[in-house]
Amino acid sequence: MLVKCVQLIVLILGICLAADNAAAATKIIFDFDMLTDCDDAGLLAMAHAFADDGEIEIVATLLNGRDNNDKHGAVVSAINHYYGRKHIPIGVSKRPDSRIQNKSSSYSKQVWDEFPHDGLLDVDRPDAIDVFRAALSKSPDKSVVIIAVGFMINLEDLLKSPPDKIDSRSGFDLVKAKVKNAVIAGGTFPKGNGAYNFNFDNPGESASDNATKYVMENWPDREAPIMFSGEEIGIKIITGKVYNDHLTDSPVKRTYELAYDALSNGRPSWDQTALLYAVRGLSHGSVTYWTARTTGHISIGRAGSNTWKISPDKNHSYLIESAKPSVIAKIIDEYMVKPPQRRPQGHRMKE
Repeated sequence: MLVKCVQLIVLILGICLAADNAAAATKIIFDFDMLTDCDDAGLLAMAHAFADDGEIEIVATLLNGRDNNDKHGAVVSAINHYYGRKHIPIGVSKRPDSRIQNKSSSYSKQVWDEFPHDGLLDVDRPDAIDVFRAALSKSPDKSVVIIAVGFMINLEDLLKSPPDKIDSRSGFDLVKAKVKNAVIAGGTFPKGNGAYNFNFDNPGESASDNATKYVMENWPDREAPIMFSGEEIGIKIITGKVYNDHLTDSPVKRTYELAYDALSNGRPSWDQTALLYAVRGLSHGSVTYWTARTTGHISIGRAGSNTWKISPDKNHSYLIESAKPSVIAKIIDEYMVKPPQRRPQGHRMKE
């Protein structure tokens, strides 16, 4: 009888702890691309590791570029499958070609051929803005963190989206109601001359830097503060070589093999720093990762250039290096190669 009571208590405690972890988990919507670089894939691997630990809940994944192979959504699906979360919604931008970054992904064809995924081409996926609006609408007020590590087009389209059958509020009002804060990987601080995420390089067009300017000037930062992780932060934090000794059948490892020879050289961790800040803040335990400039605001100029201005003071901040890049790299590498905890049995690379 005593043994049964102890077992019951352990079961109840386990249920309570699981409920507490679920309640404490930060709800995150990822807005990225899976095109030429592999740090987007590293970001998603890291996110699943945090989710396995109960620190975050991945609410939705959105793609803000266009893969000329029509398959970069399948890379997201393959990674989600690998980590046992194939249910996570995936949306892709439906902008016309002239208003979106068009590139062939460095790895989408190989991941499509070699790893299990949902089998959908990008053209068959739902509109990113519909997925965005639905994810926000279903979330509790002030519960969502948006991590944007690509081009600003989905954020612009979200802010401009009108009320619809998904929700009676505009996108602007949904952001005000639902978003706790946003973390953006982009810009160079305190001043930069057109960082890639703020000004993609389609010849003769300005859709990206126009989108960046619109978002920075119209985001409801009073209700949803923005933290920027600039290019100067991630470029010094080299990760990925650790995959040489881990996760032999991982689709993320495959992206590092195919993009920029990153298994040999490593790759800057622009995107992963945004996630690390979103989950852990400026410090964790005894380690101060970064400090932050919190007075002022970002101003966007021509071709996506950015300048930090002291006045007026908005709810904008940017990260400043504190810990050595090698310290941050070790933390990111550790999470990127953590084995999946929910991986379905029998999951293998395609024959």
